[in-house]
Amino acid sequence: MLLPHPSLIKSSPAILLRRRRRPRSASSAQTSAAPPPSPISSPARVRKLIASQADPLLAKEIYDISSSLLPPNPSHLQTLILKLARARRFSLSLSLLRRLTSPSLSLLSSLCITFSRLSRPDLSLSALRRLLRLCPSNLLPPRLLRRLIDSLSSHPSSLPAALSLLRSFPDLPSHNLLLQSLCRSRRLSLAIPLFRRLQLLGLSPDPPSYRFLIQGFCRHAQLSSALSLFDEMLDRGLAPDSLTCTTILNALCRKRKLREALKILYRMPLWGCTPDIVHFNTLIAGLCRREPARRMQAAR
Repeated sequence: MLLPHPSLIKSSPAILLRRRRRPRSASSAQTSAAPPPSPISSPARVRKLIASQADPLLAKEIYDISSSLLPPNPSHLQTLILKLARARRFSLSLSLLRRLTSPSLSLLSSLCITFSRLSRPDLSLSALRRLLRLCPSNLLPPRLLRRLIDSLSSHPSSLPAALSLLRSFPDLPSHNLLLQSLCRSRRLSLAIPLFRRLQLLGLSPDPPSYRFLIQGFCRHAQLSSALSLFDEMLDRGLAPDSLTCTTILNALCRKRKLREALKILYRMPLWGCTPDIVHFNTLIAGLCRREPARRMQAAR
């Protein structure tokens, strides 16, 4: 039985769940003893209706009506909980979550990531604790674990939870995710031990690992540490990528070390990295900053 598309219906939610009545024929009149058709759609259709509503409160009304006419279906409630959380209806979403005695792994992980993206690390940690009670961290799928680490590392208050998850799954991509987040948030005191921890775990840092920490040093104006790490990467036979070279060039030009910057530019083809317009513009900007400084010295 076909239903009109939800976007074409602007009436009450009950209309969304009502089927069209067929005209009764003479043969159907003789079989009046048969049970009447159900006035609502199938559970899959109800779940689709809840998920397709732009208004989360309208979705809740559809859920309430369907719950009074259909047997309880946990998938309907889980779909509604996630929709309310994404719409920032946190209190309503959490109150419905308490109704579930055993929420699914996918729901809790999605809530954890959603709360973190919406700058609610407190709710994200609460969902994570309930998730870990359901499934230990060492049994989580690697892809899901990396998504959790990535979302948790974006807030300082949830960084310890991200580090805790990392201990249960020590692989290089997960370390790089957390290392990048720490360097972006200027938390070098945590990023440097995490970088050195890779070797203790038997993991070899790759070019992105070095790039994240080099960028962190340059943000803190620690050029000598950045150059030392850059030389370490070259000594290990790892070729820097274009972004790493841009970071080093920019840091050297800001310190007016233009000769060293030119050396980096000339050596880039040896590392398989062809200089582009970004690298040349970085060097030109450094030269332009150097000329006013010379004029000031001459005026003195």
